[in-house]
Amino acid sequence: TVEHPCLVLVSNNRYELRRLGGFGTRERLDQGVLGIVALAVNGAADVAALVAAETAGQVSRVRGWREWEAASVEVSSTQAVAAGVDGEALELTSPVRLEIRPAALRVRVARHAPGLSPARALRVANPRALVQLALGRAVDLGADGSAS
Repeated sequence: TVEHPCLVLVSNNRYELRRLGGFGTRERLDQGVLGIVALAVNGAADVAALVAAETAGQVSRVRGWREWEAASVEVSSTQAVAAGVDGEALELTSPVRLEIRPAALRVRVARHAPGLSPARALRVANPRALVQLALGRAVDLGADGSAS
């Protein structure tokens, strides 16, 4: 149980998150679990620590950060729950119960796909190319996911 989180992320499989501002990645989609992240911020000291951790790319080290995997999760509130679902802003009636249905979604991956998300492949192999991608510039990924 996480009391009064200011952020809850529920995803199909666990994301690797270093920053709140994006560039999260996940190695797989087929593990049949929900990845859950909850962040509780209590006061100015926690905000300062969060800003420092965000800048360093280490948000998971913040005191109020919790992450785990489960087959289901419930978010309860005394009011409607503001949610983003695949980029759409919604207000959901509390409680919100989410559960995983393994193998309910089929994902087709091209034969030439590198096996890692482009962001993950670039961060591992070529941080400079990752910056280029973030700036909207074209980056050519080889069959192994490396940038040329």
